[in-house]
Amino acid sequence: MKTSSRIKIILAVASLWGASRCLAATITATPGDSLQAKIDAAANGTLVIGAGTFNVAMPLNVHAGTTILGAPNFGSHIVFNLQANDLTYYGFLLDANASNVTIKGLDIVSNHGIVGMYSGSGFTNITITGNQLQYGGGSTSNGTQVEGIFEPVGNTNNLQITYNYFHDSPATNRNWEIWGCSNSNLDHNLFQNINDGGHFLNVGTNDSFSFNYGSNLHRMGQEIQQALAGSNGLIVTGNVFYDWVNPYYDSFGLSVCPATTNVVVSNNYVRTSLAAGSGWGPPDGDGVSRFGYMIECMSPSLQATGNTLVAVQKTYAGFGAGMATVVSGNDAWGAASTMFGIMGGDKGPGGIPGTYVQGPIANATSAGLTGAPNPPANTFAGPQFANGSAPPATTSASIPTATNTLANLAATPTNNGVLLAWTSPISNISIHTYTPEDDCGTITLAGPATSVTLTNLNPGWAYSTTISGTQSGTNASATINFQTGGTSPPGTAATQAQLASQATPVHTILTFPDGSISVDGTK
Repeated sequence: MKTSSRIKIILAVASLWGASRCLAATITATPGDSLQAKIDAAANGTLVIGAGTFNVAMPLNVHAGTTILGAPNFGSHIVFNLQANDLTYYGFLLDANASNVTIKGLDIVSNHGIVGMYSGSGFTNITITGNQLQYGGGSTSNGTQVEGIFEPVGNTNNLQITYNYFHDSPATNRNWEIWGCSNSNLDHNLFQNINDGGHFLNVGTNDSFSFNYGSNLHRMGQEIQQALAGSNGLIVTGNVFYDWVNPYYDSFGLSVCPATTNVVVSNNYVRTSLAAGSGWGPPDGDGVSRFGYMIECMSPSLQATGNTLVAVQKTYAGFGAGMATVVSGNDAWGAASTMFGIMGGDKGPGGIPGTYVQGPIANATSAGLTGAPNPPANTFAGPQFANGSAPPATTSASIPTATNTLANLAATPTNNGVLLAWTSPISNISIHTYTPEDDCGTITLAGPATSVTLTNLNPGWAYSTTISGTQSGTNASATINFQTGGTSPPGTAATQAQLASQATPVHTILTFPDGSISVDGTK
């Protein structure tokens, strides 16, 4: 759902933008030209950088409304050899509060960072897509290593970092340091031989880190922390990470711990394996060489489902889950010697543990690595898959049709509770409900049925209900989040008026027979 709606929005904006700037300049640059002069001339227009190598010693200031395009097949090589001081360690510096800027199709090598966005109060409609990016081991004057892309302002809307190839940058900090973005996608990027996939802080509303593919990392695939006030909706799905270089106790596949609501961590693949020729980084406090969590996840409302975890080397735990995190329907592989546990002790604020719904996972410690899946092939990340040249990513071999699922699961307030209804009858029904504070238990029904009414609900509470059963002998399940209205004290049943004020679905997760999932209609 998120992807298709985002596409419609982008297409509408593009058509209007194109009409308004039909007379804007298109400027070309060839080797030997001053790129800064060309960028200035292309303000509110397009700069096409021709094939060849461009050596640049000072940052290039990029103005609002500017599109910078490279020659076909990455024929435009931009080589930044920047001075080592804090004001000039990013090759492209966006003007304060810049909007409608695109950097696309370039081959960029920098001895420091590549794109800096750190002036003003926020940026809008910034697209960095389809580039090959290599950034160096430079540092600021206080010794801090630089990122490939840096946006610390914290009030940015519609930042698109997609289909890029971050490569051969191990002596750096991270691919990006991003603060406070909403309606943004950090998707379909390819990571190879880097230190860290990136740091996304102060998550906003309607954000995504999905369908990225990484190997030969040292630390994390991605670290997501904190949230803007009132933020809602983060999708982390379809990412693949394996083969670390000198990993250590802080090497995670994913760390998804934002204080935001309605977070889905699904269909990710993490394999704690060593890259060819790699050893270990520093041991932990007990002298053990190991990975940290394969997936760390906690938030006020988070579903972790459909993920595949393969513990080849020593790993603290498959999941570190706390607060209102619900872990269900995942598959973990490993022996007792490599996976210390499915759920670790990372409980988050207040010591509240996550909820482990569908466990224990049979493959963990019992089957070891026998039958464990290899990393899926990359069919979705990097510049080669931009412009619709590849199908959407999935960690499943194929996408089944939407049969034997609880299709159209919906929540509707009634006179005495909330009605959960779905399309096709199921039997042997199990209904598990939980809140951020409590596990409300499981109800079983013989069925067949197409609805159930939940009663004795507290007003003003967020609920998550997983319904499972069988349809024509095949397992079917779905999870729905909803919230009741009202602010009465806990333990007081909600009135009809209070229930009617909300009781609407937030995320619907359908589980298919082969273990793949659909989130809000997107598979």
